[in-house]
Amino acid sequence: MGAVSVARPSRYGNPFRVVGSSVVGMEWSDVVEWDCGIGAMPNADVLYVSAADRYEAVDCAVGLYRELLRVRQRDWRPARFEKWIRAARGYDVACYCPLDHACHGDALLETANATQMPDIHRRTDRHECDD
Repeated sequence: MGAVSVARPSRYGNPFRVVGSSVVGMEWSDVVEWDCGIGAMPNADVLYVSAADRYEAVDCAVGLYRELLRVRQRDWRPARFEKWIRAARGYDVACYCPLDHACHGDALLETANATQMPDIHRRTDRHECDD
């Protein structure tokens, strides 16, 4: 069926960046509400994790993204979450992560393909703009 990009600056890019052995990002509440694509995201100035090494930092960044998906699914209106995640459903992901390393794209696909979304009035689709 194809692939969807999860690299920056796509809408599915991980907002938690690995810098050396640290994980940085915006304030948690801002990250939860941000759905405009990572490329448009303001500077990441919050330190989330100081890990032992880069591999541990990557694992932590993926874990934070997984938690972000859970929080968005819980806190966003169902129509908003469905609009945001629907483009990933049924696709593979395209990213730069080595195949044998953790990737937030795996968490995205698990959520996208496991999520049962309620029926949403399709009339609203006419007013949506897709990335």
